[in-house]
Amino acid sequence: MFFLFGSIALTSCEIDPNDLLKQLNVNGYAVGVNSANYNQGYAGIFTYMEGSQPWCRIEAVPYDGYQFKSWNDSIYENPYSFPITKSEIYTANFEPSSDY
Repeated sequence: MFFLFGSIALTSCEIDPNDLLKQLNVNGYAVGVNSANYNQGYAGIFTYMEGSQPWCRIEAVPYDGYQFKSWNDSIYENPYSFPITKSEIYTANFEPSSDY
């Protein structure tokens, strides 16, 4: 699969909100995303190349009445991009939105 995202070519993509764990394998590393509470939102995962380095972009999508809080309780960027250098699963945490 191949996607063009701006000037970046995405090589893999998984964003189906019905899947509980989305995982991609790149260069022997497994990178996955999931949601801490699937009633509050879901997460998507994309991979792309920057030069010869594979990168990953993860994005949390909250449902109405909720907002993104963090990934694994320590990463607050959403979407979040990083070079793939190890296997890891990122969990999207959501909280009630103050707008509701």
